[in-house]
Amino acid sequence: MIKKFGYLSISPLLVLAGGLYFGILPQLSPDSNSYMNFSGARTAGYPIFLKFFELLGGLSAVVIAQYGIAAIAGIYLSQAIKSFSGSRLIAAAAAALAIGNPVCLKFHNQILTESLFYSLLLIILGSLVAIFSHQKRSSIWVFSLAIGASLFVRPTAFAYLPLMVILLGLGWDGLKGRRRAFIATAIFFPVLFLFGDHASFRIVHGDQPRGSLAPLHLFAKASMIDSNTQNPFARDNPRWALWQEMEDGYAPTRQFVQQAPSLTSRAFMSPFFEVFAQYQFARAEINLSAQQAGTTPHEIMVDVARKRLAANPSGYLGNAALNYYALWTIFKGSYPTQVEELKTYFAETPVPESKGKKTVFPLADQPSKISIIARPVLWGFWFLTTVICIIGLYLLWRRQLTPLWRVQILLSLMIHGNFALIALTGVGIPRYTMTMWPAMAVIAVLSLIPVWKFLSEVRRR
Repeated sequence: MIKKFGYLSISPLLVLAGGLYFGILPQLSPDSNSYMNFSGARTAGYPIFLKFFELLGGLSAVVIAQYGIAAIAGIYLSQAIKSFSGSRLIAAAAAALAIGNPVCLKFHNQILTESLFYSLLLIILGSLVAIFSHQKRSSIWVFSLAIGASLFVRPTAFAYLPLMVILLGLGWDGLKGRRRAFIATAIFFPVLFLFGDHASFRIVHGDQPRGSLAPLHLFAKASMIDSNTQNPFARDNPRWALWQEMEDGYAPTRQFVQQAPSLTSRAFMSPFFEVFAQYQFARAEINLSAQQAGTTPHEIMVDVARKRLAANPSGYLGNAALNYYALWTIFKGSYPTQVEELKTYFAETPVPESKGKKTVFPLADQPSKISIIARPVLWGFWFLTTVICIIGLYLLWRRQLTPLWRVQILLSLMIHGNFALIALTGVGIPRYTMTMWPAMAVIAVLSLIPVWKFLSEVRRR
């Protein structure tokens, strides 16, 4: 029994080890309160999840539930990979790599969406593998359910929706004669959960307008780029003063980032300054301009930000590219050479202040040894997934795609699509990177299947 089903125990054992090591003490962050109180800017999934388990036993019950869901999702992924590869060892390795990352295990103690989003990704991965394993419609239902639930938890799950279209385009044999049924099944739960999110908001907030973080993100991105044009607003327009504050008040910050000694140092600093602009830069000017214009702060932020972004679209894309690079380049504040470079730069060039406030960078006191391994590993994943996409397009053109290649292409596009959406709409911070770790782990292990089959053939000879 142990030999036959032992691979299924890997996920529960690793999750249990994580729970014993990190405990069940919940970790709160500045964003936790907005989920606990169901802010109008949040989707309903995680606030409902929190409220349900808080009623059962407080935030500690939430942590236990997050560990438990991760264990169940890991078992599902293990079984799917076993059916797909025919190897218990491959299944065990995928579970160990996807679940056992200590950074990811710590997600389950955090009162943030990371844990639930991560566990749902495990189910999405398992269902995609299962779709190409036994081609049963039940796997598509699971796939649809997990994507819908992910949308309910975090808006970045919209990056998963193109996977349904790509599945159709990859020429999957299981779709022959069942395309309409697949489309209906695939969109059922995403649509259901989107309606559920809207209904949940109305139940809690009534007729109150739905909040959004988009104005904050747009304003920050517009502040991080040069306008390349004169102020488009008339001097008697309240928006004129806010434009000038973004143009002049944040100019030292932009210059400070642009003059950084390396691309990686820029990628380290830029997200912090962008978050600073989201919540702290020009608050008084925003409120005053909105009051004078007879509108809301968010509306006036959007008005001015759109003008700046439209005036310099290449600057916006450059900001997105920097965030994308930052997502693939972790441990920037603890990598040995990076720490020394940043300390020297900060000593020679003082960090600019905005209205007496200064961004604080969390540089490590001592360089991290694990970063020496982790950074090239993550860059290796970027290279691997990019090569898979390129070769996959060639094989698709030649109509030579095997089930393994189809799965690898889907997972690679999932990772790049998720990172691209984050880079375009948010900031490149490590916790967003590590949320996609399971997909990278599964790609790495599935890439070993041809090697495993070759070795099996050698043994049989």
